Amino acid sequence: MNASRLVIAPALLLAAVTAVALTYPGGLSAAYHDFHNFQQNAREMDTARARDESLSDRSAILLDRLNAKQAITQDVIDGRAELGEAARQFLALTSADAEALAFIRGRYNCSTDLEKYARNVIDHVVGQVPMADKPAIAARLDRQFRARFGHGR
Repeated sequence: MNASRLVIAPALLLAAVTAVALTYPGGLSAAYHDFHNFQQNAREMDTARARDESLSDRSAILLDRLNAKQAITQDVIDGRAELGEAARQFLALTSADAEALAFIRGRYNCSTDLEKYARNVIDHVVGQVPMADKPAIAARLDRQFRARFGHGR
């Protein structure tokens, strides 16, 4: 019985290797290469999964920020919030995000971050209102900007 196992085991191994060599795309060397690189491929997949999770987390943060800014914008449009308070809220939403701060700082030529965010609020508000309402809302926000910062935008 042991002798037959000694003959059968290598024969089965040889049959398996032959089957792989004949059926695996690229042959036996491709199968060896794929098997040999499995650990590297697994590490790359783990890295990709981690990157995907990180991007998903970042997307959720950005979506939450966008929704909050939309609510603040609507409060300004409806007159429930003043420009200065909305600017402080916008600044608070992005203060921990270096990329967002850099974007705002580069977009607006003002002396303080709060002024820059006030202008950002104005852009959000004016972008959300119907064309017919833009002049009145822009004038109201210009008055609030002047009152808060002592000069026009």
